[in-house]
Amino acid sequence: MIAVERDQQNLEAKTGRAGPTPETKAKVEPHAIDRLVSSGFLDSDDERALSDIASAYMGLTASQGYASGSLDRVDHSNASAHQEANTAQQIRYSAWRDELARYGDKECHKFVIGLAVEGMSINKMARAFGRSRPTAAKRLRAGLDAYHQVVSKKKNKK
Repeated sequence: MIAVERDQQNLEAKTGRAGPTPETKAKVEPHAIDRLVSSGFLDSDDERALSDIASAYMGLTASQGYASGSLDRVDHSNASAHQEANTAQQIRYSAWRDELARYGDKECHKFVIGLAVEGMSINKMARAFGRSRPTAAKRLRAGLDAYHQVVSKKKNKK
């Protein structure tokens, strides 16, 4: 708490403007993942899975920009440093996508990505993807359960 207060004072000193008041901060809605964890819909394993999925997704989509030549590597290789660092995440992500395709649950992917990457609530996903709220919740849960199965299979093979 002291560090937060010190950062606030530093911000005020640099900009000459006071930051948001505690009342304003209280009005800001918590992130969709935080709300789902507090409601009991998600647990800590789900949180880790969402973080893993988001990192892999961002690594794969960012690598498209790197591969297109927007950033140059010193060794002139096509692979990005970000891609190299997250290979394990990307392998799990690809295995998860394959698992969803194998069982015909490809639609679950967009619900998990909607939460993990976009931070969309279940209600927002339901509206955006044209599904009811219960269906959106089921698709999200099915996608996360499939991810947990893929990760547990990978661990059991080792």
